[in-house]
Amino acid sequence: IQLKLAEATTLDALRYLPRQGNADGDSNGRVTGYRVQVSMDGSQWATVSEGTWADNIDWKIAPFNQPTQALYVRLYGVTTVSNGTANQYMSAAEVRARGED
Repeated sequence: IQLKLAEATTLDALRYLPRQGNADGDSNGRVTGYRVQVSMDGSQWATVSEGTWADNIDWKIAPFNQPTQALYVRLYGVTTVSNGTANQYMSAAEVRARGED
């Protein structure tokens, strides 16, 4: 998932709300292993956060190594949950870039 912000902003984290599923417990595409990258020009990228999240419907946060100026933000689903073949889909209910306080 790639975001382009309205203007370059100093960011310190990315927030991710996983797919909430349905009555059958469908969780296809929930991210459990992630990598976040940022860019000022959309061509040169720097990794600012990597890690894992629990497979549930709660908000997740990917804190950056340090506050970073960015115009573009990418969330990679390195590992995703599936009802069938793992790592086949990636989904999100919401993704938010968090600015430095």
